Amino acid sequence: MLSSLDRNFIFSTIQKCHLSNTAEDLEEVITYFVGRFIPHKIGVCGIANVETKAHSHCLEFGSTHGVLKAMPPTFCLKNNLLLPLWRKKRIPIYSTIADLSDLQLTEDQKIWREKLVSHGITNLVMHGVRDIFGGFASFFYLCSVPEPMTDQQSLIFSMLAPHLHHALLSVTHLNTANTMKDEGHSMHAAALSAGSRPAIDKPDWRLTPRESEILKWIYYGKTNPETAMILGISELTVRNHIQNLMLKLGVGNRTQAVVKAMQNNFFVEQNQYQNGSAETAGALPRMVE
Repeated sequence: MLSSLDRNFIFSTIQKCHLSNTAEDLEEVITYFVGRFIPHKIGVCGIANVETKAHSHCLEFGSTHGVLKAMPPTFCLKNNLLLPLWRKKRIPIYSTIADLSDLQLTEDQKIWREKLVSHGITNLVMHGVRDIFGGFASFFYLCSVPEPMTDQQSLIFSMLAPHLHHALLSVTHLNTANTMKDEGHSMHAAALSAGSRPAIDKPDWRLTPRESEILKWIYYGKTNPETAMILGISELTVRNHIQNLMLKLGVGNRTQAVVKAMQNNFFVEQNQYQNGSAETAGALPRMVE
């Protein structure tokens, strides 16, 4: 179970992802925010065509030696032993690079391994998000982690991946519409579209603090099991809260709940309230215990 501090930090990480517009923003997300859950020395992320292995963007954080300069991204993709396994499982993959046997490797893969080891990278964690519509995927490598990844770290990395993907696309100025569809975030696309509409008169929803918190996690694309894990409650309790908040909002499903909340600037105002803005507090939908 995640601690209250960890839950808050996950939320802060997701917020930071969706506010990232520059490489410096993304570096802070990966180095500081993600690094809190999965400590690492070097972070590498990029966008590439999964089939052709051709890359379009690549960024490196934390290395003073320039891993990308020593080893072109296209070469890395073509000889990365973790990529086929990730494509099959679509979960975070951990590998101890230094322990790979020569018998397992082609000559180019041996070069790939030795280049990494020469830069002090003996192990790494890889995850990504694939966009089947555009044919490309984002990749995130956390290099030189101190120990093998735990199940909880793997789950957190999986939860954060779609938001890291969003941040990377924002930083590289690529279109995110198709990506959201592939990762089950059609409600995000609908919500983002709704965000540009004029706000309607704010109803008195009378959401409880817990219902407001769960609505926030729905907005960030979390499933019921993920929300239950984050909040330390049962999945049944999450479902009951969702049914109650949908009834109060007068909507029929989760997507409609997020769209209606965005139309009323609920998430923006809630964040300002949590940050201690007295002026905004009175503008929030009234919450009751």
